[in-house]
Amino acid sequence: MEKEVLQMFLPSFLLIFIGITFFWKWFRKFIRVKEYIDIEKTTNYHRLKRINFLFFIFFIVFVIMTFIYCALPNHYYIFIPLDKFDHPLINSVGVLLLKVALIWMIVAQLYIDKELYKYSRDSGNLSLMELVYFSEKMFLGGLTVMFVGMFITITNVIGIVSGLISVFFYYNLVFRFKT
Repeated sequence: MEKEVLQMFLPSFLLIFIGITFFWKWFRKFIRVKEYIDIEKTTNYHRLKRINFLFFIFFIVFVIMTFIYCALPNHYYIFIPLDKFDHPLINSVGVLLLKVALIWMIVAQLYIDKELYKYSRDSGNLSLMELVYFSEKMFLGGLTVMFVGMFITITNVIGIVSGLISVFFYYNLVFRFKT
């Protein structure tokens, strides 16, 4: 993809991604898979409080990076861009990963809702909350794929470092409890 197309695509992608990630509670009302019940009220579940703080920081870094890349391209140098990797094929691979991350986040949100619905019906069952925890790891996996897609699309040193650190933290989060 060319730079001009990316500068139009990335802000719209981020708006949709932020909507699905952080405003799912309201977005879910328009998608009626089952009869709507207020899962958060039933289970006292606050999904934003359960997102790992480091992933939230990385997300903010990528949002700022994208804003500067698209709206203030003259100031993009602060992220130390690697112009050697600004190639339409590489950018297209990054955009493909961003689209995969968007689908991943929708599936993760639906899966969290499904597990919370089960949990709300049997609130004493600890194994169901473990399934919710698995779903949250799936959610963080979607964020990690978005970070990787973003640093492939608009390659710069800060993006690569942030993306690799998020992959490291995700790997530690997923495999930390496996013994």
